Amino acid sequence: MVENLKSHSSKSDEYESTYKNNWIKNFTDIEVPEYANKVLSLGPKFAATIDYCKMSTPLLDIIANVEIAIEKNTIAVKDEIRASCSNIMTNFKKKHIR
Repeated sequence: MVENLKSHSSKSDEYESTYKNNWIKNFTDIEVPEYANKVLSLGPKFAATIDYCKMSTPLLDIIANVEIAIEKNTIAVKDEIRASCSNIMTNFKKKHIR
């Protein structure tokens, strides 16, 4: 994935010089792959272009994952998160998928 992104970038040399191996702090026993470290080290403003019409993540999977993630919250917090997620997905669909 990183190589693919780099091949489409005119700044691949700049990428190599700005890659910071210590950008990510892993507080688990799970080893993070090098390609993941490289992508994450690009920072919060990094973005890759995506063909949203070809996305294959089903909406029901996203909703199911959100429900699993919020299961230990209060009902009020769950409802707030659901409303926020619903708004995000609706706006995304209106903007990217026609």
